[in-house]
Amino acid sequence: MLIRVIFLSLLLMASSFVFAEIGWCGNVYPNDGTEINSTEDLTVYFQIWKEGVTDADPSARGEGLSADLMYRYAGTSEWNVVPMVYNVDVGNNDEYMGTIPASEIIADTDIEIYCLAYDSTDGSTCQGNDQMGNPATESEPLTYHPMNPIATDVTIHFSVNMNWVGAEEPVVVAGTFNDWATDEVVLSDVDSDGIYEGSFTLSAGSSRHQEYKYLNNGVWEGTGNRIIEVSDTSSDLYLPLDYWENKSTRDVYVIFRVDMSAETVDSAFIAGSQPPLHWGWDDGWTDADRIYDDGTHCDETADDGIYTTIILFPAGTYRYVEYKFTTDGTDNEPLPPFVNHTFTLTEDEDTLMLPVVIFGELGVIFSSKNFKPAKTILYQNSPNPFNSATTITFDVGKNADRVSLAIYDVNGVKICTLADDNFAKGRYSVVWDGKNDNGIDVPSGTYLLKLQVGDIEQTGKMMLIR
Repeated sequence: MLIRVIFLSLLLMASSFVFAEIGWCGNVYPNDGTEINSTEDLTVYFQIWKEGVTDADPSARGEGLSADLMYRYAGTSEWNVVPMVYNVDVGNNDEYMGTIPASEIIADTDIEIYCLAYDSTDGSTCQGNDQMGNPATESEPLTYHPMNPIATDVTIHFSVNMNWVGAEEPVVVAGTFNDWATDEVVLSDVDSDGIYEGSFTLSAGSSRHQEYKYLNNGVWEGTGNRIIEVSDTSSDLYLPLDYWENKSTRDVYVIFRVDMSAETVDSAFIAGSQPPLHWGWDDGWTDADRIYDDGTHCDETADDGIYTTIILFPAGTYRYVEYKFTTDGTDNEPLPPFVNHTFTLTEDEDTLMLPVVIFGELGVIFSSKNFKPAKTILYQNSPNPFNSATTITFDVGKNADRVSLAIYDVNGVKICTLADDNFAKGRYSVVWDGKNDNGIDVPSGTYLLKLQVGDIEQTGKMMLIR
């Protein structure tokens, strides 16, 4: 079984993809940038909605509708055609599936695809998006990365913090690794701390790309699938601690600081993606959105050009937060389109002091002054996959003369250096905006992280989807 997004008819009618008599099409799966197993058939799913047709019979294909899966190897121009077959009804949509055989898949040779819906009653066609909103069209196809499967068995160790929602057992993890079976991997909380743990052994020959979600007494998380890229360099893969629906488990005060000394400031506010932050230039400002340079609200020095505020984020807030500043009440901070400052709510401290950011600039490193980790750890970046910017967090377990954090492409070529300096023991985070060392946007794909602290080296993977 696959976890797929279900749209209601009214939402579909409002979609930006409206083509003649076919009201909507999309929800292509797998999503853009997915790593696929080069030794297995690739099945692609695609949904179509047409008012009064796809919802007429929940067990049959809508009259006159059909779909084709189009694929080619990256760098070539000729499309191959695979007729798609009706699979099931998903809500009011008809879902189709098409399969590219393993014999046509070559390791390390990217495959581009899009899906084409056809209505024989009027000749209209439709192309749409994947489940992440990425275009899946002839001019902007999805790209998949065929990889050799893992060569040895790997045991994946899962852990999830259920303290925000309150566990109602059984707590279960399911995913592509077990065909989304909801009764196989039951997690346990041995020490009653609200953190449930369990493991699953992935057999040699399995895909490196795996997706998963948690269930709480039969109820799925209300978030997208979590993604991991499995390495077979070790027989055990310990995943970072997950949080149910990626929400915080405690109240956290966050101190925001921005250097506006080079700006003309009229009405200084902060805006953001998670309440109590909001996008004030859209729905109006309140006094709670103000930032101060008058020695109040945690501002250290009045009239120094550094504006500050402290805001309480209650338990149950999405841990990944985007934010942005304004000097005059409009969306005027000159960041790249659809890019904001980001941070992840801490679970270690009641107060999180963010770094001083310079108005209009990204990419600063910030640290948690009070947290002293016992060992060096490179955590999974968040969000992952990401579209424009992601936060990378790492622990330095001892004072180090040289700490290096760099990003490489899948061929091992360094594309960006994020840190290369001496670091004291502590927890650090850095925002990467998807650019190389020359300030140029890198393309969609899988990228490697490498953290070097003395003789300790740790690596990770992340996925950029443009």
